[in-house]
Amino acid sequence: MIAYGLLLFSVLLYAKVTQFGLINYDDHHYITYNQSVQDGFTLKALWRALTSDMGLGHWMPALWISYMLDAEIYGEFLVQGAHLTNILLHAANVYLLYFWLQRATGRTGWAATAALIFAAHPQHVEAVVWVTERKEVLSALFGLGSLLAYWRAHQESGRSARRWRLFSLGLFAFSLMSQPKWITLPFLLVLVDLWPGGRPLSWALLRDKIPFFGVMILSAAVTLLVATETATGLASLEQIPLSMRLWHVTVSYKEYLLMAFYPADLAGFYSYPMAGHPFSERIASALLLLGVTGVALWRWRVNPWLLVGWLWFLGSLFPVSGIAQIGAQGMADRFTYLPHMGLFIAVVWQAGWWLSRWRVNLRAQAAIALAAALLYGANAFVYMGQWRDSITLWNSAIQARGEHYFVNGLLARAYWGEGDVVMAGKMFEKALAEQPNDLQYRLGAADMLLLQGRVLSALSYLYDAQRVFPDNARVLLRLGLTLMRNAQFAEAAPVLAQVREGKVEWDPTARLKQDGMIREAAFNQAVALVKLGRVDEAAEAFNIGFEEERESKQVSRCRFVDFLRQQPEGAAQSVQATWTRWCAGRDLSDPAAAE
Repeated sequence: MIAYGLLLFSVLLYAKVTQFGLINYDDHHYITYNQSVQDGFTLKALWRALTSDMGLGHWMPALWISYMLDAEIYGEFLVQGAHLTNILLHAANVYLLYFWLQRATGRTGWAATAALIFAAHPQHVEAVVWVTERKEVLSALFGLGSLLAYWRAHQESGRSARRWRLFSLGLFAFSLMSQPKWITLPFLLVLVDLWPGGRPLSWALLRDKIPFFGVMILSAAVTLLVATETATGLASLEQIPLSMRLWHVTVSYKEYLLMAFYPADLAGFYSYPMAGHPFSERIASALLLLGVTGVALWRWRVNPWLLVGWLWFLGSLFPVSGIAQIGAQGMADRFTYLPHMGLFIAVVWQAGWWLSRWRVNLRAQAAIALAAALLYGANAFVYMGQWRDSITLWNSAIQARGEHYFVNGLLARAYWGEGDVVMAGKMFEKALAEQPNDLQYRLGAADMLLLQGRVLSALSYLYDAQRVFPDNARVLLRLGLTLMRNAQFAEAAPVLAQVREGKVEWDPTARLKQDGMIREAAFNQAVALVKLGRVDEAAEAFNIGFEEERESKQVSRCRFVDFLRQQPEGAAQSVQATWTRWCAGRDLSDPAAAE
């Protein structure tokens, strides 16, 4: 009955999320624009999931397969279905946490309380509501399953124990293939062996973790290999020195600990403090961590759950604590999904131990637990409303945590997606004020001006971008097209020629569209040259951009001139004369006609 109640509570708490949309921070890359996901569960998509990083810098085949199954099952209701799957996975994790705690300790009430608080905590909203963060709840499902199977292996003997241990190892591998967040599981297994397992620390205890450590090392190697080849945004030690990182880790632990008890001002983005933390905050954070660790060590023999839960919290949070800094974020609520399990176990068991010693009756204990869960749940219910769409989410983040260029950029794109180009332009300009050399924001601001018909202002932004990025393919193509729009054909032609000839730098975004950008540059250069009366050069430019292996340049040129004849400016004498001289009477569907 308790297990069913936990499942029902978890599903009902998040039920309204099925009506939410996607967030413009990775959701579209993971779902909307990912053709392998959109195609559903196919052998081709499965092979790509197993053998590539899907262009996103992480090898997570189990995650991609789960999205493919969503597309197969939900069809046109993929977005709503993806949200529902996340909710069901979270509910399953709540159940597994309760089931393991109840079996391992025999404390049904305390196990239910820890699972209930875990289900309701507002900091888990991000992991459940954000479709991209399916990896958090999915990896937790396999991780908790591995923990349960490992626990069962110690209840069995002989061949049965070996089968359960192998099953646990397999689930651990699947967890890492969802995302490597549970990479610390071998250390967690050592902790739960000590308590609630009651096994003394020994070589035999460590020896049966060797296969788990082997899988852990293999996963770490794959993660580093893929990240080295594809990841961007990894801060160097010159950008963020080691001492600054260590202090940030210390302060972050303090912040995560305080927010676990008082989750106020939650946001979808917490910026990294590039100026560093105040000295007083650094010292206070260090003293807090040392104090809690000292108490946990002191109470080890009497209250072993304190040290186990505290080390669970510290250890599982460390890989995402900022020691290896990626991007502009300093913290994230989703990072607490696994660490909170250990923290809530320590807090609930210690509170239950105190209440039992004070002879507080079970009904009163249940009332206290229910009140805490309802308080967290109400907070989570309100907070998850901010995730209904991107505009609401990022405006709320600014209200909670202040302006930041990264959030302003996301908000600009959200407004753009809704067609509000004026607000989008304002937000791009705000982001650009903080990051004046950011290519994305400068191009975005220029695009918004163009959509408002302010061509000269857009050209000013693009010329500034050209000064900072003189050979960037996207800057030059955008500049050339804008010059065309302003009828500056003489200026546009050489800029577009540079792109057509490939004498540019292709950033990762441009490289994905390289062929299309070259064709677009070739066509527009040809149009510019025609406008200038240089038809022969125009046809040559068009040939280079569009010729096929079996098609002669003559046929390609004739097709281009025929296209120009159909345009409003096609009546130009030079175009008609070229058609008469080169192409009249030719069958343009037959390449041999030009020979």
